[in-house]
Amino acid sequence: LEKGVNYIDTAYQYGNGNGERMIGRAIKGMKRESLFITTKIFIDEKMSRDDIYSEVKKCNERLDSGYIDCFQMHAASSVKEVQNPEFRAAIKKLKRDGIIRFCGLSCHGQSWYMISEPLEVVLNAAIDEGYYDLFLMVYNYAQRDQAERILKRCREHDIAVTLMKTDPFGGFYLTVKKSIDRYLNENKEMPASLKRIHDRYLNKHQKARSFLDKYGLGSDSEIRYAAIKFVLNNPGVHSVMITFQNYEDIDNYLNLSGKRFTYKEQAKLGEAEKLMGPFYCRHACGICEPSCPHHVPVNTIMRYNHYFTAQRREKEAMVQYNTLNTAKADLCADCPAPCEVACPFGVKIHDLLQVAHENLSLA
Repeated sequence: LEKGVNYIDTAYQYGNGNGERMIGRAIKGMKRESLFITTKIFIDEKMSRDDIYSEVKKCNERLDSGYIDCFQMHAASSVKEVQNPEFRAAIKKLKRDGIIRFCGLSCHGQSWYMISEPLEVVLNAAIDEGYYDLFLMVYNYAQRDQAERILKRCREHDIAVTLMKTDPFGGFYLTVKKSIDRYLNENKEMPASLKRIHDRYLNKHQKARSFLDKYGLGSDSEIRYAAIKFVLNNPGVHSVMITFQNYEDIDNYLNLSGKRFTYKEQAKLGEAEKLMGPFYCRHACGICEPSCPHHVPVNTIMRYNHYFTAQRREKEAMVQYNTLNTAKADLCADCPAPCEVACPFGVKIHDLLQVAHENLSLA
């Protein structure tokens, strides 16, 4: 905050309200109008406008900052949710009473295990509703088309956009290597899926690394920074959600603010995407899920694995996975993998799911 960060994103679900309380303590004594604070809660269809009003009021009390700049519907997953008349009525009253200034939503897209619809369908419906002010969504250099269509419409309708999951491949190689090393060090037989993806990925990784080294994008951090510069180059993007892990991250990430991506840099990451694309399960996709005979929520599990590998939120990812009330990726071991046939991006999802299970369950 002292170095100029002025956008803070949280939610009740981040620590059952403790994230909100922590932020409230951290901003004490600061000029409130210099900050833009967002928080979120899940909106159950059974909640009345009074229920929603009460829960948002509790968020504001935990933040203890006077008001919430933008309150968001957390992880909207269907048109019915974003058209909820009780939510609209609650938002109107919350604005009138000065508890919130703006209204938004976050969206992770489709999930097999719940009634949900594709990200583009949900966000287009929200745009058409006409009262959402801000979206938190997925956009990165390996996942562009639907996000860029939404960004175009958001610009036309004066809706702000903040981004999550801007680094598609972050942490994957190191996590796979760590799993491999664990089996080798314990002299255990390695699962066939882990060995296959390790061998496939090492070959791809070596090709990609030589290419990236040639163009000065050789380290994982440089690729991550280039990925952020890519999305900031889109005029429809207003901010990127960053998880700071240490003090060094603060300076490194803030140095990207205001910088734009060149055409040559875009070409470099485009080549990297071709090399690494088969190892990235597109966020908010879900195209392969109807083909799964076990109804495994592929995209949700891979999102949790992204938390584990790229965001280093290992404990949270494992808790989310182990409390998932659905079939899990252990069922994938003996499956003929119709999901891979259904994937239009050629992702090696059968093996990726088993690696995710390895990470998230400590099997």
